[in-house]
Amino acid sequence: MKSSSKKNKRPKQQRTVRQEHQKKPACKGRKSLRGQPEIYDELKESRSFGITLTASIGIDEISQELSISRSELIERIGRRLIQLQIPSSPSFRIRPNQCQVQEYGQTSCIERDQ
Repeated sequence: MKSSSKKNKRPKQQRTVRQEHQKKPACKGRKSLRGQPEIYDELKESRSFGITLTASIGIDEISQELSISRSELIERIGRRLIQLQIPSSPSFRIRPNQCQVQEYGQTSCIERDQ
């Protein structure tokens, strides 16, 4: 008796082409294995953050400027490999069209047109 192959079939979704900064870097001589850390000494897990559309666009722009994925941008900020410049003045206000990022001793200022 044949098994039914029509069980749990989902309609195919169109594939989106990843931009260069969204692609995983190739590790020469090393195969990606599920459950094995690649770059850092621990496994990455899925996390969920609620952010605004403006913040999402900003993360996309910064990650594209640095040629890394959004996930890697957040990872590097969390590991303090990318330093955020935040003045300690209580009168400091974040300007929505400017972000300053410091990575490996280099500071870059990214401005967006609104």
